[in-house]
Amino acid sequence: ILSKKDSDGPRQILVSGWWGCARHFNYLGNIMIAWSLVLPSLWTTVIRSYHGEQVFWQVLISILYPVYTIQYCLHRQQEDDVMCRTRYGDKAWDQYCELVPFKLVPAVY
Repeated sequence: ILSKKDSDGPRQILVSGWWGCARHFNYLGNIMIAWSLVLPSLWTTVIRSYHGEQVFWQVLISILYPVYTIQYCLHRQQEDDVMCRTRYGDKAWDQYCELVPFKLVPAVY
């Protein structure tokens, strides 16, 4: 935990556990849930296309939800960064960003 003395603001920042892996790790769960709901539908669609059915619209409609979720989580992550910099202060937030360089997915982004 970054202590209050390291912060310009009145709060502390948790840097252990999941929050030590990525700054907005909770959004990764949202994305994984969205894809887990869609993958069975896509698998069924692949089987139907193998038998000659036209499935373009089913695939497009199925993929819209996880694509929207990814876009929403990336946008929300950027808004949260701005809000956290205001809440915790520049010094503490910069120190936290050095300790936890990944925003959403550990070792990727």
